[in-house]
Amino acid sequence: MRLAKSEKAVSTVIATLLMINIAFVTGVMVFAWGQGLMGAFTAQSRVYFLTQGEAIREKILLVNLRYLTSLPYQYQLNITVRNVGYIEARVAEIYLNDTKVLSQVSLAWKNDGTLVSAIAGKYLIPVGDAVTFAFASYPQSPKPNVGSRLGVVAATDRGTRAFEEWGVAG
Repeated sequence: MRLAKSEKAVSTVIATLLMINIAFVTGVMVFAWGQGLMGAFTAQSRVYFLTQGEAIREKILLVNLRYLTSLPYQYQLNITVRNVGYIEARVAEIYLNDTKVLSQVSLAWKNDGTLVSAIAGKYLIPVGDAVTFAFASYPQSPKPNVGSRLGVVAATDRGTRAFEEWGVAG
């Protein structure tokens, strides 16, 4: 269909300039939006990956659990946690059968016998070292029955966990 001479249209030069301007403004808006979104995303992911990188280098093991009986109603539980990772570990919590018990530690010591105290409620374990946590008797942790299972979880402030389950022998 042909346009009649009386109908006017936009010239091709002006139409081209308008399309270039629209494409440029749209590109700038998409770029600005993307920078705002990507900036926030990258900041959060950087913190996440740094934390995960440290957590990967951190590893702890539960290497010993001793339950000593000295008198009929006096018990002492010793749990030894070893740092086998590449960075120091800070034990933030210990669970015994799903109950938080770190606040009930009566004494903690390293392999060489030096005492360890909590700093801000956490116990520092250097690389390659182990700390034994001793728990005195409490009404909420009675002597376990022969044949029962003790589940122990140690957790660090970076989220690394070690889990072991021991059976109580007679």
